[in-house]
Amino acid sequence: MIDVGEVKMFLNYTDTTYDTRIRQWIPYARDRVIRICNNEFIDKEIETYAGEYVFSTGNTIYCADGDFTEQGFVASDWFRVKGSVKNDGTYKISTVTSTLLTVTDEFEMLHEDTDAIGLLRTVYITYVRFPKAIKPVVANMIRYDMTERANRTGVASERIGNYSVSYHRAANLGFDYPDDIIGGLDPWVVPASG
Repeated sequence: MIDVGEVKMFLNYTDTTYDTRIRQWIPYARDRVIRICNNEFIDKEIETYAGEYVFSTGNTIYCADGDFTEQGFVASDWFRVKGSVKNDGTYKISTVTSTLLTVTDEFEMLHEDTDAIGLLRTVYITYVRFPKAIKPVVANMIRYDMTERANRTGVASERIGNYSVSYHRAANLGFDYPDDIIGGLDPWVVPASG
């Protein structure tokens, strides 16, 4: 979705003062975008069954019967795991071979071998494509979380002279970002059904 260098570019940060904090906030911002938009940004779904995947402690997924390269996975792409016991989530690929996906160092997987523990589960590996246009929105969400959120006191809106800001959008999800920040996500919001 976005990396530290891109966040710094959008926010005009030129030194390394905030690098560690930005790196820590990126996964939270990514998960919040998915929830606010009600959109997992799925591009292609690949279904496999229990016993075919081994999640290794650290950052690899092994599939003896699969062919990740044939399915189109490449380094720097994103994918989502759904249906596992311990490793559901969104990850970025570091390297890929026909039988092995290695995720970037910012992620850590827990050991899980569904075949060895006798779980008959369907595990989905889903190809994810985040639009480039959401990067500045995510950078501003991170800036807000790092520098402004602590100053908010549960106020729904503020007005100072001709300036006003409302914090009601996505409030039901507990995020309370100002409209001028997350309004840029509107093109990718999927209406809730049901």
